[in-house]
Amino acid sequence: MPPEGAGPAARLPSGEPARGEAAWTPPGAGFYRMAGLDAAGVAARAEVRVR
Repeated sequence: MPPEGAGPAARLPSGEPARGEAAWTPPGAGFYRMAGLDAAGVAARAEVRVR
């Protein structure tokens, strides 16, 4: 089943607008909260650990 939502992500974790494929390099190891918002306003959130 395809995910809900439409269009590309609106923002990168740094707060910068996402254009095309989004890429982000964390400043270091640790826990990060990620959030995405698509063109239809559907949001998704996740917490990730970078080692």
